[in-house]
Amino acid sequence: MPHERVRSVEAVSALALVGVSTLGAFGAGHFLFDLCSHFRWQYLALSSVLAIWLWRKKSRRWGAVALAAALHNAALVGLYYWPHGGSRPSRSMESSRATLSLISFNVHTANRNSAVVLDHLQRADADLLLMIEVDERWLLDLP
Repeated sequence: MPHERVRSVEAVSALALVGVSTLGAFGAGHFLFDLCSHFRWQYLALSSVLAIWLWRKKSRRWGAVALAAALHNAALVGLYYWPHGGSRPSRSMESSRATLSLISFNVHTANRNSAVVLDHLQRADADLLLMIEVDERWLLDLP
């Protein structure tokens, strides 16, 4: 009886890892599915450990299911680390691309030295500016 319960836990664990790995692909459909796509490294680690453990316990079928989940997540994670084909763009190609500069600046409400902040922002000449912790005094000091 306890042996059957362990086998059930193994099967449910392997199927759960495959399930959450697969549900992450449907993140555009529902936010809960999208949440499943955020833990690829964890799925990879858990399914790898589970696959090895099940394989060593001679539970080849469920070990193969866990291995499939591990390979699925390894492929998705590997896309971020595998070198992309082709060469780097030349300098002339890079310079022809449109660029956008952004500054995110926390002015800190208690900061009273608005002249230094404004000088920095004018020298930076950013296309977009995000200012954080702006109160009424900062709004009056900003041009």
